Amino acid sequence: MAVGVRASARRLFAAGLLVALLSALFLEGLRAPAFAGQVAVHPRRQCHIRRADEIAEENELNSVWIQDVSPTGRQVIRVYRALVEMEEKDEAKVTELMATLDPEQKVMLKGLIEAKDNQDRPITSTDPEGGDTHERLYAKYMMLEDDDAAVKWRLKLDPTLLQPVQGLIEKGQMKLADAEDELDRDDDAAVEDSWKAFQAQFPKAAERELYMTTPCRRVDVRWRFRRLKETLGLDDSTALQLVNRDCTPLFVDPDFIRRTFKAMVKCIGREEALSDIVLKHPGSLVSQPQNVESKINEIKTGAAVIDMFAGVGKMFQR
Repeated sequence: MAVGVRASARRLFAAGLLVALLSALFLEGLRAPAFAGQVAVHPRRQCHIRRADEIAEENELNSVWIQDVSPTGRQVIRVYRALVEMEEKDEAKVTELMATLDPEQKVMLKGLIEAKDNQDRPITSTDPEGGDTHERLYAKYMMLEDDDAAVKWRLKLDPTLLQPVQGLIEKGQMKLADAEDELDRDDDAAVEDSWKAFQAQFPKAAERELYMTTPCRRVDVRWRFRRLKETLGLDDSTALQLVNRDCTPLFVDPDFIRRTFKAMVKCIGREEALSDIVLKHPGSLVSQPQNVESKINEIKTGAAVIDMFAGVGKMFQR
């Protein structure tokens, strides 16, 4: 019972009193030097403590967006964690913690606390804001107008924060795949053949229904095959030739595939993008879309080389 009361008090403190207290201290412009006193700890024990702190720090960084993930931003996260973990109001301790931050860091901290305490506030901008959680970032992502905006937006997120947001995107896609699977479609035979090709090339992923963190159920792969056909504008036969050559695009977010292909088309046109790159090397579709323009010649050369070796391999199989 005491543990429950303590937890409730902690949540209350973090949600309300913490904001008020920090606001007052922030306005006073604390400029006291950082606390220098340290308790002696055995080196090995100190190593374990440091490692535990680093893990907790990474977890916090991966759970919300902050505009600075350098040591400057990490110090803000450390102070935030220490404040939230305080079991009761302690102005002296807060003053001590705030003294480790410069004015810019205090602004970051204040924004982080206020944002974390008000995740349900209306979204007025799709730009990531300090304190945005995975769920709020996902909601902003879904509001983006086009693929160019989505590419630029994703670059604003640290990869470790982007991954959980991508997980929410893929959960939404799983629902779309389930709904589509209930429908009768004329291309069902070809779609099922794409799943068989995936099973042959990636048997472990097909069995586990997962490739790294990407869902790979039968319905997911079939759904991605249809999106691949739509993106490339291919008929069933040509699309099957592509995935029989390389199923890699079938375990990647089809929105990502579409953005990469559009970047290729922007550089060299649709027909050349298909004939000189995609049909020779389907795996090129997993290139980062923002890198396509600067590396288009390398991508074309790589596709040609892979196509040549694929042809040599077929010669020896005869």
